[in-house]
Amino acid sequence: MAANQASKAFKIWLRAQSFTGNAPLPLILRRYKRRISHSAAYRVCRNVGLKGRRYNQTRYAEFWKRINWELPDTVLSDIWKTNRGNLRARRARLGIPSPRWRLPRDRKNVVFDTAIQWEVEKSREFRDPRPS
Repeated sequence: MAANQASKAFKIWLRAQSFTGNAPLPLILRRYKRRISHSAAYRVCRNVGLKGRRYNQTRYAEFWKRINWELPDTVLSDIWKTNRGNLRARRARLGIPSPRWRLPRDRKNVVFDTAIQWEVEKSREFRDPRPS
């Protein structure tokens, strides 16, 4: 079953149950008895009002606001010492368009080079938590 179908089936099942907002997610998943990832189940529970926001939702908020998303993920990964896959997933999750610059095409572009230098400076001065 595709992930989206699994979430839809779980949502239908969940609405037919009598869980309260304080029901632990592991208990809900044990009763469901079908395959669904923990994170997908949590998102569905949150969407139907069973769960509130994640406690660490804003832990990296300042980090994500500082990133220059016009730079390629590989460049951002090197500058910020963050996993490229994590950056790529966040870009997709937030619906941020593809980077303005491309490697190796823009490697000698002066504006691109300046943007990299500014990003390096921001990274050096940044003291808040960063995702790995």
